[in-house]
This record gives sequence, C-alpha cells and structure tokens, in this order.
Amino acid sequence: MPSIVRSASAVLPDGLPDKEAVVIGDPVMVEVLPALRGNREFRIAQTVLEALIFQPMVGRANALASTRSYRTLRAAGTTARDTTGRLIATCCLHTP
Repeated sequence: MPSIVRSASAVLPDGLPDKEAVVIGDPVMVEVLPALRGNREFRIAQTVLEALIFQPMVGRANALASTRSYRTLRAAGTTARDTTGRLIATCCLHTP
C-alpha cells in the first residue's frame, strides 16, 4: 500500500461510531474510480477504497432482484434510471 494512506481510519471523518464497520461494494468502486481523471487521484482513491471492508454485492441473485424491483417500480409509474444505484439499493435491502 502506498505511504499516502495507511488505513481507512486515516481518511475517514472523526465521529463515526465504528470505523472498522465501513463497507464498500463492487458497484461503488465501479462508479467512483473511473470518474477520477488524474493518475495520482486514482491511486489515492484506490488505496482508500481498498482499505475499507469489501463486500461483493453484484451476483445473479442481486441482478435478478434488482430487475424485479425495476419492473415493479416501472409498473407503478416510476422509472429508476441508474443501474448502479439500483444494484446498490437492492443489496442494501436484501442483505441481512
């Protein structure tokens, strides 16, 4: 790990109840990392994200649950356009 960041605690705001409980999922990485333009910013962000607890979120069950949720919302007249947001929400709603 580069010397810029040695742990998630070094970059997280004070006052979090338990810094060890900060979790990141694969869709979040997919959204955040490509948005960074410079190589230095990318490396710093990658280091910070990799210091957090990683939870795989996308898989067949979540993809299907997300699709069902989308279809239910669409039938009710609401269109959720952001695929990554739908996947993250589905994981949060259906993960114990």
